[in-house]
Amino acid sequence: MPRQKKAEATAHKELTKFLAKHGAILARELAPRFGKAAGSQVKPSDIDLTEWKELVEIMLPLLKEAADEAATNALATLSIDEAGMFDQVAALALEWAKQRAAEMVGMKWVDGELVDNPDPRWAITDSTRDGLRDLISQAFEDGMGQADLEKEIVNSYLFSEQRAEMIARTEIAQAHIQGTIKGWKVSDLVAGYSWILGSEHDVPDECDDNADSPMVELGKEFPSGDLGPPAHPNCICALSPVLKSEIGG
Repeated sequence: MPRQKKAEATAHKELTKFLAKHGAILARELAPRFGKAAGSQVKPSDIDLTEWKELVEIMLPLLKEAADEAATNALATLSIDEAGMFDQVAALALEWAKQRAAEMVGMKWVDGELVDNPDPRWAITDSTRDGLRDLISQAFEDGMGQADLEKEIVNSYLFSEQRAEMIARTEIAQAHIQGTIKGWKVSDLVAGYSWILGSEHDVPDECDDNADSPMVELGKEFPSGDLGPPAHPNCICALSPVLKSEIGG
């Protein structure tokens, strides 16, 4: 099994366990509060996901390993074998993985402590809160009682193996892309990169605009605002480097 697929499979397994566990916990906590007799008014702030920070410890080594491997491969592909550069990319991969693992649960690292992040990107805590709010509101409209609401929460897509698979695929893909970019940066041989549509890309979206854009300088954003794929969940696009030697740099 290719290492990226192995990392994805491991992340899928860990996320499946995590979501199932916390789905059951939330069902027990929320159903009594927002069952039929409690009304339909539920705000994201009513849904406490502070314990989800344990996911940082689960995802950090997986993201770090994937990013580190990609960064190392990027250097090797450029025929670089200087030990110092491999140490550099390893440190960059670790720092990125720390920040991304925290961002997944709406947090960030400040002076070695996890604190709330007011503007996280692709925080699964945000989408979980929004999904639960919609689910509970719909359950109230349907006249659902406490017991049925608890079952509805546990069995929802929010805590499913399918969602775990989507998150795992997207996060490991992002780790590989970001690790690759770190390797290119450290090499000092790459001027920029172009966006390559995935082979299964068959629905027009922001990826098409990115692929149509000229070369983007190293570290700059594509039209979608992304530094590289994935631009959306399950995105399978890639990047192609443009060497400085190819453009006279």
